[in-house]
Amino acid sequence: MVDSNWKTVVDGFVSDHLDLATPGGSFDRCNEVSRELVERLAAADVEAQVVRLVGFRGGATRAHRAWRRIGSGSHWVHYAVAVGNEIVDCTIRQFDPALPHPYHMPVASVSSLWVEASVLTPAGDVAGPLEPVFAPRIYEEDGCRFYEDGFVFGAVDEFTDSADWSTGLVISEWSSYRPGEGNTTRALEWLRERYPKIIANGVGSAEIVDGRKVWDTATVYWQHMREKGLVDVLMDDDGIELDDEDAAPAPTV
Repeated sequence: MVDSNWKTVVDGFVSDHLDLATPGGSFDRCNEVSRELVERLAAADVEAQVVRLVGFRGGATRAHRAWRRIGSGSHWVHYAVAVGNEIVDCTIRQFDPALPHPYHMPVASVSSLWVEASVLTPAGDVAGPLEPVFAPRIYEEDGCRFYEDGFVFGAVDEFTDSADWSTGLVISEWSSYRPGEGNTTRALEWLRERYPKIIANGVGSAEIVDGRKVWDTATVYWQHMREKGLVDVLMDDDGIELDDEDAAPAPTV
């Protein structure tokens, strides 16, 4: 289990290395910086691993000039740190000074920025590919409540059902880092085991086309989840509850 306060450790680390916020200060330091961060996290009882990233997909035009001399980003090798299902990169600005610092991204979506991702042993050998782990949790941050499991992210909130005083859940945002793999179904199954009533809020809207109501993709998805018994109530973008008569053909998920 990863301590939810590990980002405080990262913030302190970045404050101690202000030069990493610049392309010149971060260039060619990714390996040493990542190893130092892993040590800092370990001292705070946070498990972390150095990861090796190969083949930058973000484009080369904004990278440090030394990288551009190497040529295509497909040849670039980089190092960062994995903490649970999240990657934190303290030297990302050597590739693009406009990127957030430090840079955080889900392990499940690392392929959007890098061609290959591997976990390294403490000795620096490749231990195997970097893969997310299904680790569902509901947590609070900045006064808001979220669901995250390594594959799916959502904005949620609890409510008390006045009919039986049970605790229900409202889902207002819902997205998959890897669409089409069935990960959102697994996430909803986990939530269903814990909440007797689940409401999906803002599930889309419909247009009238040739005299018939046509729902958008998000609405069709949620209608399918309701058919599977994973949610109970659907509220469209106008706050109107959708009944069974609004059912649409089920999508492939």
